[in-house]
Amino acid sequence: MKPRRLSDTRNTALSPLELGRSGGVATVTYRALEGGWWLWLPCRSCGGVALPLRDAPADESLARDRWCPRCETLRRRLECSGPEPTVWYDTWIEDWVVRLPCHGLRDGVLMPMEIRWFDTAWAEVIRVAADVVYGSDSERD
Repeated sequence: MKPRRLSDTRNTALSPLELGRSGGVATVTYRALEGGWWLWLPCRSCGGVALPLRDAPADESLARDRWCPRCETLRRRLECSGPEPTVWYDTWIEDWVVRLPCHGLRDGVLMPMEIRWFDTAWAEVIRVAADVVYGSDSERD
């Protein structure tokens, strides 16, 4: 069997977590050196992404979503800032972020929320985002 060149694997990139596995399936593994659980989500567009998890998932609910967090990061980073804050998991910095509109800046301001875990409950993500966005308003009262 002839080895595949890098150009042959560009659209079918395998994560180190998935080497030796068949097909492009979501995989949860424990990385002993980093001391934590990781979710590998394959993607036909970008190749896939590894995401840090707080806990090992009890079911496959994280892998059932049909959107790719890495593609979402690329899309969000390229779009202009809107009039309202936006929240997403940014795979470039492995953190939940909130983008704040800023007068004069097309891209706005991207604020990491220091929530590293992809599987953090949405309610907690929104609560922290609200603290980032509106925290200074409550301090003035």
